[in-house]
Amino acid sequence: MDSLEHVLVYLVPGVIIMVVRARFISGRMPITSNQYVYYVCVSLIYHGLAFTLLGATILEEPSRWWLLGYLIVLPALFGGVLGVTVRWNGPRKWLSKFGINLVHPVETAWDWKFASANPQWILVTLKDGTNFGGWLGEDSFVSSRPLERDLYVETLYTLTDGGGTWTKKEHSIYVPHAQIKTIECWPASDSMFPVSQTSEVPDATAQQAIEQ
Repeated sequence: MDSLEHVLVYLVPGVIIMVVRARFISGRMPITSNQYVYYVCVSLIYHGLAFTLLGATILEEPSRWWLLGYLIVLPALFGGVLGVTVRWNGPRKWLSKFGINLVHPVETAWDWKFASANPQWILVTLKDGTNFGGWLGEDSFVSSRPLERDLYVETLYTLTDGGGTWTKKEHSIYVPHAQIKTIECWPASDSMFPVSQTSEVPDATAQQAIEQ
């Protein structure tokens, strides 16, 4: 029983915190030479912060529901706060004003750009020089696997007038990672976006911006 209690107290909170945090960044857990020591360290930090905030309440005789909240629910909330903080990037920006430049916790620019999954326009250039436009919306998919950076673009646009006009096609497209050279991105509300006025735009916000 003691071994189970040790796992619940010193390992489970750290695992939950890092799993939830990862869902806001890349979906991948950090890889270290000793995962268990890493999770125990995170758990100890959590217990220290919890004791500072909750005080002697933690030391009282816990009920089943209290243990559930303390060992599972609160770590999940803590992991969510860490994940949102990383996506917000506020602390790094604030510290940089004082000349303190921290290593970014997100490992790749791909993860940083596409983890938020905000709908946007993209211009994909393949390694053979072919390029096409696309609407990367809620029905699109961007891989988070490091070795398989592929794309599924829900709406394909062909480029005419030297790329000055985008015309919608009635199909989607899958792009393997080995064929991608560059991806340019524009926000959904970009009023200067060159989509053909005769083409149906797949997003109401973008349509309104184009008509301005």
